[in-house]
Amino acid sequence: MFRWVSFAALLVCFAVPAHAQQFKANLTGTVTDSQGAVVPGVTVTVTNTETNVAAESISDSSGAFSVRDVVPGKYRVTAALSGFKTFVRDGIVLHTAETAAIGIKMELGNLEETVTVSAGLSAVESNQGVLSQTMDNKKVSELPLNGRQVYMLLQLTAGTLFTQQTFGASGFSGTRAWDVNGSVTIHGSRTGNNEFLIDGASNAGTGGWSYAPPVDAIEEFKVDTASTDASYGRTSGGVVNLTLKSGTNSCAARRRRCSAARRSTRTRSRTS
Repeated sequence: MFRWVSFAALLVCFAVPAHAQQFKANLTGTVTDSQGAVVPGVTVTVTNTETNVAAESISDSSGAFSVRDVVPGKYRVTAALSGFKTFVRDGIVLHTAETAAIGIKMELGNLEETVTVSAGLSAVESNQGVLSQTMDNKKVSELPLNGRQVYMLLQLTAGTLFTQQTFGASGFSGTRAWDVNGSVTIHGSRTGNNEFLIDGASNAGTGGWSYAPPVDAIEEFKVDTASTDASYGRTSGGVVNLTLKSGTNSCAARRRRCSAARRSTRTRSRTS
């Protein structure tokens, strides 16, 4: 009886829901003053400049802050604390499954004063320790792809070998968008050991892809080699991670500007 109870308890322990793999980005860092001393209690706001969605973190006793699980995209970082000038850094681009680490230097002054820095992430700030290659939407949409099949981009990724399995009596099945018989080896891994993800969700049954999204729907195409970190526990091969496009506020912003311009024109007309 004891053995059955123990076995049942073991099943309960391992019966946990499956979670998606990591595709979102993280931003970490340390806040210091002009003398290099850490500054705790600083409110660090990370804002997506295309959607205006923001996330906050407060620096701890060691000056460290961390904003996790944000959608890949363009960001502005703002740091504020009474007694210091407000720090703003524009031009940060966070990519798929990337953890960036930046330094924030606060200057003494009034909170209403602003110190603005425009700079993208350096190689050191975005260092992952994992060999990978990321293609943004411009490259994905403009590169010539046979059949507009997005996974043909693997042929342009260093260390990958793309082959086709035979397809019935007619031989090879080709490279059409609905073709899921592609065989890919990434840095010497077995073809069945690669992981294919769409926004962190598995897109693979046996090491290949089950669905190829339209090229125009893809924001980023990222390939990690077999040196992937512990966040990917389902594979011993490479990881192919697609991030789909999300909405922005650009259309709404244009409508607001146009409405303001029309109101200004009507006002000038009535005045004249």
